[in-house]
Amino acid sequence: MRTFEQARESQADHLALTLGAAPGPICDLDLVEQIKAILEPFRGGDSRILLDCRRPGVRARLLCGDAWRVQPRDALLKQLRRLLGNEAVSVCYQRGTLPTMPAEPERPRAARLTVVR
Repeated sequence: MRTFEQARESQADHLALTLGAAPGPICDLDLVEQIKAILEPFRGGDSRILLDCRRPGVRARLLCGDAWRVQPRDALLKQLRRLLGNEAVSVCYQRGTLPTMPAEPERPRAARLTVVR
């Protein structure tokens, strides 16, 4: 028999983190660094991270790369909820709900500009 944590890890598709929504902390570089430090020990799992970043007049959804897939363990969720608030951290189980990452088009190499003083 599996524990709830084991079941979550095998069934979760991604973690959705809302940054900058009231009453949570402001979405800035310091907050991103704090999140990075929390995620680091849990990397190497199968769950992707979707960041919903909000600032006055601006909203962006960012899907972290495969290097930031995590194991959605209880300890990780607890730390993220302590930092961001309970409503700002969601475990999403439905597959296929994330935006796909488009392939980067081949771009011609731009000429380099060197400034000499």
